[in-house]
Amino acid sequence: MAVDNRGRRSDVALNATIKTARAATRARGFAVVTSEVKDLAQQPAKATEDLSANPVGPRSLP
Repeated sequence: MAVDNRGRRSDVALNATIKTARAATRARGFAVVTSEVKDLAQQPAKATEDLSANPVGPRSLP
């Protein structure tokens, strides 16, 4: 009986380890997406700064 319980505990521990590894992988993926969204969100502000620094007046068409 004691051997059977140890086997079950080992199975539960292994299952917990696998689930933890999967969660860590998902968390890393979420961090990458979050970083990309942050970078994309900053692009309009940078474009506005660039335009403010180098204003372009009306141009005549050829």
